Amino acid sequence: MSVVRDLVELVLLKMVHQRFSTKCRKKNEVDILPCPPQSPDLNLIENIWGDMEAYLGRRYGRVASREELIRAMKEVWKAIHSGRFIDLCRSMPK
Repeated sequence: MSVVRDLVELVLLKMVHQRFSTKCRKKNEVDILPCPPQSPDLNLIENIWGDMEAYLGRRYGRVASREELIRAMKEVWKAIHSGRFIDLCRSMPK
């Protein structure tokens, strides 16, 4: 099994989590395939974030409150067609 993760590390998880995850990965023979942070070629969520940002900009411009942002994010998530995810998966290098 292989896992793709970008090189961005969360500071709070660094010490304890890395020791635990390293032991788990070795025990279960999981390889890590690093990819550059914010690489839309290898990190599909970056494409989705870009889609969401463009949609929000067109639809709302700037949101005025936290509540409006939450409402807008729910709307934009529902607006993403499931075919978009399939297309992104098919675009991955083999």
